[in-house]
Amino acid sequence: MKKFLLFVMGFIGCAQVCFCMQSPLVAKVEALVQKYAPPKEMAQLLEEHKKVIKKDFIDASKNGEYCGLFIKGSELSRVVHAERMRQCIKNHKLDSLDVPKKYIYDVDGHWIVIAQCVRYEVKPLKLQLNEVQQLAILAEETGFIDWKLDLEGLSNWVRSYSGKLICLDTENLSFLGTNICKAFCVENLLNYPSIMTEEAIVWLKDRVDFLETSQQENKII
Repeated sequence: MKKFLLFVMGFIGCAQVCFCMQSPLVAKVEALVQKYAPPKEMAQLLEEHKKVIKKDFIDASKNGEYCGLFIKGSELSRVVHAERMRQCIKNHKLDSLDVPKKYIYDVDGHWIVIAQCVRYEVKPLKLQLNEVQQLAILAEETGFIDWKLDLEGLSNWVRSYSGKLICLDTENLSFLGTNICKAFCVENLLNYPSIMTEEAIVWLKDRVDFLETSQQENKII
């Protein structure tokens, strides 16, 4: 009996330690879920169709459009990155760019990321100087590198019917840190010269050179 009691007490102790270790993370996730809860109308739509969403998207590990919404999977960081980009766009007045607002919703114990579907022009992009300049600022400030600008059907950026460039993908892999690689983040835009004007390309090369020089000077200091 004594051995059994010691075992139970040990188990309870371990469970308490595990709970204490996990509770800050749990609290952080709960705060995130509360902060990015969908508006009432969207939540009602999701609730009405949650069986289909669970079967066709969650259980099938698939992303896609459903009832005017886009199911983006379970990577909650997508929501945080989308908000970071939205704040950058607002703070730097990048009026040529936009990112759909993303939300977190619980479907039978499964957290999923939801975004409003974007309607856009199905044709190749052609970027003007001011658009490239704004994309460069976004890259410098957020570390975004996953452009895929000229891949038909796979591009992470599209042009809405209002004329704005819309970012569709904000997963973790789309970002790098900005402290040491601003030049690299911006330089990635030069992989798509065919969709930019000549003056945009020239400006972009000059910007990369400036960032690389600044980075070297900071290292020396």
